[in-house]
Amino acid sequence: MGLSNDNHAYKWVDEALVDEIEALTCRISRLEHTILAESVEEKKKKLAELEMKLEVEVFARVEEVVNEAKWEIKKVMRIVFLGTLAMLVLSKLV
Repeated sequence: MGLSNDNHAYKWVDEALVDEIEALTCRISRLEHTILAESVEEKKKKLAELEMKLEVEVFARVEEVVNEAKWEIKKVMRIVFLGTLAMLVLSKLV
C-alpha cells in the first residue's frame, strides 16, 4: 500500500539540501572575504616594507651626493684660496 503523497518526503529532502547549499555558499563567501582581507593586509605589509627599504636607499644616496658636493666645494675653496694667495704674493713681488 503506497502513500498518497510520496513526493512529500522528497520535497523535505530537496529543501534540506537547498538549505545546506545556501549555508555552505554563505560560509564560502565569508571564507573568500577573509582570505582576500588577509591577502590585502599581506600586500600592504609588503608594500610598507618596500617603501621603507626604498626610503632608506634614497636617503643613503642623497647623503652620498651631498657628501660628494661638500668635497667638491672644499676643493674649489682650496683652489680659490691658493689662487688668491698666489695673486697676493705675486702682487707683493712686483
